[in-house]
Amino acid sequence: MFQNLNTPSGRGNRTGLLLTLALVAVIGALCLAGAAHAGTVSLPRTGQTTAYYNGDDGAIEAGVAWPNPRFTDNGDLTMTDTLTGLVWLKDASTPALTSCTGGGMTWQAALDYVACLNTITYLGYNDWRLPNVNELQSLLNAGQTNTDTWLDSQGFTGVGSDYWSSTTHANYTSDAWYVSMRGGVNLNVKSNGMSIWPVRTGQSGAFGNAAIWQTGQTTTYAAGDDGALQKGVAWPNPRFTANGSTVTDNLTSLVWTKDAGAPTTSSCTGGAAKTWQAALDYVTCLNTASYLGYTDWRLPNATELHSLVDYGTYNPTLPSGHPFSNVYKSGYYNNFWSSTGIFGNTSNAWLVNMGSGTVSGDAMSDNTTLVWPVRGGQVATPIYTVTGTVSSGNGTILCMGTVAAGATTTCTITLASGSALLALTDNGVSILNKAVQVTSVYTYTISNISANHAIIATFAQGYYVT
Repeated sequence: MFQNLNTPSGRGNRTGLLLTLALVAVIGALCLAGAAHAGTVSLPRTGQTTAYYNGDDGAIEAGVAWPNPRFTDNGDLTMTDTLTGLVWLKDASTPALTSCTGGGMTWQAALDYVACLNTITYLGYNDWRLPNVNELQSLLNAGQTNTDTWLDSQGFTGVGSDYWSSTTHANYTSDAWYVSMRGGVNLNVKSNGMSIWPVRTGQSGAFGNAAIWQTGQTTTYAAGDDGALQKGVAWPNPRFTANGSTVTDNLTSLVWTKDAGAPTTSSCTGGAAKTWQAALDYVTCLNTASYLGYTDWRLPNATELHSLVDYGTYNPTLPSGHPFSNVYKSGYYNNFWSSTGIFGNTSNAWLVNMGSGTVSGDAMSDNTTLVWPVRGGQVATPIYTVTGTVSSGNGTILCMGTVAAGATTTCTITLASGSALLALTDNGVSILNKAVQVTSVYTYTISNISANHAIIATFAQGYYVT
């Protein structure tokens, strides 16, 4: 039986009901405002646009393209990153502000400085925070020699080199993570002095879903730190889904090989560490062999590798219960190559240590670094394969393998002693008359690539080549 709410006794009940509903709505809104909801993110590009080798970060440019302009001056001493939606102080020099003492400071003093900004409601806001390691890392531009100089050119002032994050090392809790604007994510003792760069969450949201994700740290070591605030997109549960020999990251939608130690398949030798160029050649080999039915494997860029890191754990820095194998290989340093070269230093590339979570540079010639192939995500330039095969006879053919759309590549065909090139085809069409011969070596060049190419060479014996 429904009660008539228009009666005198009903009006009292109606008032009580409305107050109850309003209270529920307020509580619900507060809960929603403070909750971090699980979701997915689309990783942004690293900023690298220079290609040093076919299949590297500059050639593929995987990830969400950056908006232009990347930063917007809000006219109130703050700048909005239009890619991530974060709002940063325009002055990155840790200035003294009324009662808040600036300059270089310890990690705890950095948290106290931000608390002071909130106490004085600096610029009308009381939700400033010390950025976590993922938020700080999002400012890096791998296409610049010095990110600090580039950020100054984007409208910021006083950008320095090294900045404290609010994220503590999961094992060595007297250390915290910092990000260098010259590139890299490293550790420093909390009692040392370093700059800080306050941040707050803006209203615009991320561009192309390139939102910052949580670091994985849930333990708090001081008020206002990463473990206390846990800012960013919450991880889905489960974080990873195993699909036979591959694993899908449900946060980023990237698909990784389940074997993190570079699986051996067909003619592609994995297992051992490789130089940077050999790592790219290995991934090309996987595509040539259509490993697991796919031809779009790539060496992950620095952001993609870094997205796997769980800063709430240590050795390996992967979420508990992850399905990967061979993340740790005895005799190596748990370093994994990224496809991102170091701009201005063409002999070095970025790597991620999956034992600790550091991001650092190393010589491309170093052969103690591991390879972890990935596929999926947004890729700016389509990737095609150019493969070379010998159908019969004695000789060799070498093609680049993985090539970006629009690029030019050359296959090299080398005769064995006493042999000749009898036939050469590209996707079944004869191209022998297009190959250029210099003594015992032929070259065949393909320009403006827009499709896969299968080059087949047929050699004949009984000829003497000078």
